Amino acid sequence: MAIEDAAMLARCLSNYSDPALAFGAYERLRYARTAKVTRISRHYGVMGQWKDPGAVWFRNTLLRLGSGKMATKGYVKFVSYDPYEVSLNEC
Repeated sequence: MAIEDAAMLARCLSNYSDPALAFGAYERLRYARTAKVTRISRHYGVMGQWKDPGAVWFRNTLLRLGSGKMATKGYVKFVSYDPYEVSLNEC
């Protein structure tokens, strides 16, 4: 995330002559992705803390079954994000 942030911030700063506009654009462009990553991380963090044996079994089974093509496809899409492909006009 830090590398993505740095790349996007550099693009915004080079595209806008006013730093305030650049930082505003950067914030608008990064918000959705960082919110999604935070939400996913929190979800898995909470699941990882489960202690009830039934819940742990359910979590482990769900993760085991979900580690096939669908999970791989989602992961590849997630890590394939390229901050240089995002249009600066989206904000």
